[in-house]
Amino acid sequence: MDKAKLLNALGNEARLQTAIFLRGNEWAPVGHILEKLKFGFTDPAMSRHLRVMREAGAVECKIDQQMRRYRLTDEASKVIEAIQ
Repeated sequence: MDKAKLLNALGNEARLQTAIFLRGNEWAPVGHILEKLKFGFTDPAMSRHLRVMREAGAVECKIDQQMRRYRLTDEASKVIEAIQ
């Protein structure tokens, strides 16, 4: 895993708050993340943030029927634990 890429992805405030939220949740759908964090983003905007996080190795994604669900990776969880 490219740690610089992971840290860069988490350097955005919205993505950092998403990672902190996902640390305590298993397989959250985009709508649930938006509902809880109240960023004011559209689903597509949040999905773009999650894609950046996924490409950096911060989150894992699984498709459950037609819904994408996300959870924090172990590596990203360690980073979040270290900064809290």
